Amino acid sequence: GSPHDLTKWPEDIWDNFESILIWIDNGHKGYSNLDNGAKRLIDSSQDLPADVVAKIKLAILPAPYKDVSEWRISKDSSAGKDIKFLKYSEYVEDERLAAIGSLLDSTDVLAEFTAVARDMKILPAQAKLLFLQGVSAGTDRPLSIILSGDSATGKSFLATKIRDNFFVNDLYIRLDSMSEMALVYDPRSYKNKILWKMESNAKESDVFIEMENNLLSENEIVHNVVNRNKLDSEDEALIIRRKEGPCGLISTTTNTSMVHDKNTRVIMLLMPNDRQSIMDTSRAIVDSQFLMPNGASKAKDFSEWKALTEYLHHKKYKVHIPYGPALNECWDKVAPEQNRDLSQLGTLIKTVALLNFNHREIITDDEGTEWVVATLDDYESIRPEAELIFASSIGKTIEAGKKDTLDLIHELSRKDPDTYFSVADILAEGTTVVVGGNDREYKHRSSVSKDVAYLLNKFIIEQDPSRNKSSGYYVRTTKATRIDDLSRIKILPTLIDIQARLNSDESGELIVPESPELKGYYDNLIEESTAEAQEQEQLRHNEN
Repeated sequence: GSPHDLTKWPEDIWDNFESILIWIDNGHKGYSNLDNGAKRLIDSSQDLPADVVAKIKLAILPAPYKDVSEWRISKDSSAGKDIKFLKYSEYVEDERLAAIGSLLDSTDVLAEFTAVARDMKILPAQAKLLFLQGVSAGTDRPLSIILSGDSATGKSFLATKIRDNFFVNDLYIRLDSMSEMALVYDPRSYKNKILWKMESNAKESDVFIEMENNLLSENEIVHNVVNRNKLDSEDEALIIRRKEGPCGLISTTTNTSMVHDKNTRVIMLLMPNDRQSIMDTSRAIVDSQFLMPNGASKAKDFSEWKALTEYLHHKKYKVHIPYGPALNECWDKVAPEQNRDLSQLGTLIKTVALLNFNHREIITDDEGTEWVVATLDDYESIRPEAELIFASSIGKTIEAGKKDTLDLIHELSRKDPDTYFSVADILAEGTTVVVGGNDREYKHRSSVSKDVAYLLNKFIIEQDPSRNKSSGYYVRTTKATRIDDLSRIKILPTLIDIQARLNSDESGELIVPESPELKGYYDNLIEESTAEAQEQEQLRHNEN
């Protein structure tokens, strides 16, 4: 078996075999005790075409024989009857499942993780998303996260804690420093891995950023190189280099204004710098670096967590989200970049469903692929965190120069939600601003008009329908953005929204319009009328 990755062998090598045996050195010791090469040989066999996988069995010699040649030399014919011929699931999956232990019994693994995170004294909300990212590596769209915040807020510390305690070592690929072409020439496989790049900055070359963006969004890099020594040969002059994913990215930055195009491909996760969060991080540092493992800070056994994440990574379940169309129709998007948010939301739902696979329906399709069926509980488990993350999409997809005009329209709409405002009104609101201690005119009228046209095109503001555009712009912020605190916007649909859509006919009309709960909910969708309701909503977000 060289190389150990069977997917790199010539594909036609398997064609003439009715059955394929993989003889495992020291196989009688069990899968968990094999070296990495043997594990790679076994696991990669499951990535071959389905008709080839069906032919494969693992051949396990009895103790004390290490390999086939040793047994043959011994001339111990009696040992032949004790050879075990096992399917992958019999040799590997059963052992992995047993190693998961009590987590198999949990109906809400994510809640179990949150409890462990609090016990570790790490930030639970941020830790939860980093954990889900690691689980997502085995999906077709792994998550990418950039931890953003001030220096020394514990970004790298938190990421390292999640990596080392909950995942196997080879899941992450370190990219501490790279030349601009290194991604496409790196011999390591990026498929279903997380790229570990501590500290993203604005100094990366355009070529590197373009390659990284293609890898994250298109799942591959295709780079064409001209071989100048072979220009006379059409077949050999062009060299095509490919780097295949899918893969995710974990990085940190102190730069809060990252490149816009990368911003929309990754989840920007803000690290808090309030006093309580600083103290929580320092307590976690003391716990892990100052105290003896068996002292006041007793070492926790994370073996079941690593067994769970390793099992899911190699099992390669697919996930079916039956309420996906209803969720999409209920999500009132205001910017095209939110379609990337939709893809990330799908991955978040899938990872939660995978964690609870033992309590979810599993369907096998005609090609033998196993699909875990996600429930609405999987969506609700991550909705509060996802809502806060995706709320920022409205702000981050606006060009910086247009943001100040939106802020003025937003302020006018907040004061008088039922009125549409002209360019003159916007200019009057922002006529005098202080810049460097000096008063100056806000902007020229034509610049504001261009800003308004841009914001209208983004569907972030709306034009007065009773007026013709030839009479000038009369605008206000849309229903979704007409609220003081961006974090309180109802970005994602609630379970009531989705259930209502699932219970509607083809025209979209509710079959149960007499439901007072649904009617009341839609009548008061965003504009919470009472101070008490607003206070309760704010408390909920503060807790999240």
